Amino acid sequence: MNRQRFVLACVVACSLADAARSEEKTYVKERLYAWKLGIKLSTAAWAHYQGASKEDVDSYLDACRTMANKGLGTDIPAFPAKKDTAAENGALAMKYITTIGGKPIGQNLAKQFGNEVACLFELAMKARLTLVVYQAKKGDELNAELESALARSGKGSALPEALWQPLVTKIKDVATEEEVKREVLRLDEEVTRHLLAEMKK
Repeated sequence: MNRQRFVLACVVACSLADAARSEEKTYVKERLYAWKLGIKLSTAAWAHYQGASKEDVDSYLDACRTMANKGLGTDIPAFPAKKDTAAENGALAMKYITTIGGKPIGQNLAKQFGNEVACLFELAMKARLTLVVYQAKKGDELNAELESALARSGKGSALPEALWQPLVTKIKDVATEEEVKREVLRLDEEVTRHLLAEMKK
């Protein structure tokens, strides 16, 4: 896995948080769709490039396309062809999540619905990616970029800080991989619950 390549790509993708704002309307439904799309698309991309069955990947992608096309008015960029080695495919999965797929979707969401929706999507993509790339190593450059990207998109998402800050803190404190994994899963569960509650107001 080319960790340095991801670090560079992550910096580019983080620019989504600087996208033009359009906050005149609160897009409650779109916020939930953006979050779930980020989670599922990140999962689908990683599964695809790590050799998951076509049926499993297609199932994720079908759900992604439904949310993207019908719920958010955007398209899902195609996965580039796989490479020859596991390391190359791991790097390609991360590049898809941060730039090839994540960046154009995020820019489209920012244009249509504003910065908060785009940041929710990015936060979901990066949080889910953390599950598979985080390593409990002090001074790790990738961890520093993950911490920065998650904090940046968290602040722009209009979510309560109490939802996303614990994951950022776990990474900063070099928590164990298992602790970070539990925190990512908690984040998804609690953000989903929070966004569903927003829709009921």
